Amino acid sequence: MNRLNQKSKDEQTSLHTKLHQAETSKKEYFRVKSLRKALGIIELLAQRPKMTLSELSESLSLTKSNIHRLVLTLKECGYLEQSPDGNKYSLSLKIFQIGCSLRNQFDFVSIALPFMENLASLSQETINLGIWYEDRVLLLEKILSPEQLRLDSPIGNSDPLHSTALGRCLLAGLSEVDLEIFLRSHTLDAVTRNTVTNPNVLRGIIRNTRKLGFAVDDEETLEGVYCIAAPIRIEHGRVVAAISISAPKFRMKDDKIEVLKNALIENTHSISLKIGYSF
Repeated sequence: MNRLNQKSKDEQTSLHTKLHQAETSKKEYFRVKSLRKALGIIELLAQRPKMTLSELSESLSLTKSNIHRLVLTLKECGYLEQSPDGNKYSLSLKIFQIGCSLRNQFDFVSIALPFMENLASLSQETINLGIWYEDRVLLLEKILSPEQLRLDSPIGNSDPLHSTALGRCLLAGLSEVDLEIFLRSHTLDAVTRNTVTNPNVLRGIIRNTRKLGFAVDDEETLEGVYCIAAPIRIEHGRVVAAISISAPKFRMKDDKIEVLKNALIENTHSISLKIGYSF
């Protein structure tokens, strides 16, 4: 009887293995390797503009003939441009056009802009709007400070969640279970000497962010820079974005921080109400 039970278990295990292999094989069949390689070229050129075929080949570990075919196709489709001397390639404005089109799909950006302008006028500092993307904070919109010394991160730039005020607001929107999953699956790297890298300390910061309604980054992402941020919410209280005020730390005195904190919370609440959140 035990042998029969063991045989039945072995057959079930074998069947499960075969089904898993079949599913894996099916997924591999539907993947287009050349498309993945072409997208790799686009992603690389987004980080390192103007590269030669040899540089692309070496960086992506692909043959020159393979790279040449992919680059030629991307160029014919309008995604790449060739330098006047013909030696280097870069992304075209078509990529920019697509990016702008995607950005316009985030309805809350246009709603948030007037409130960001209010904060910019009040603070005379840089205002940033960020969202969660690929476990980082993606900068979606900004208004620059008129001051000569200011923080100016490019739109589309991304920063760690754990060290930024924007990221901490986004993390505060997670449930306790999801926050624990994040902390256990991510290394909290030190971005500066001030970055919090202890998960227990970060847990406390996130809980405090939920309680107070704002988060700070005190020289943890960039030395000499202080940021304060508050979340934007939609229905059911889900955090979809956050807005921050960033400035050189020497300009962020305690009395200024207190004024800006209250204004930031007030403006992010107003944005949240306009996009469907009910307090």
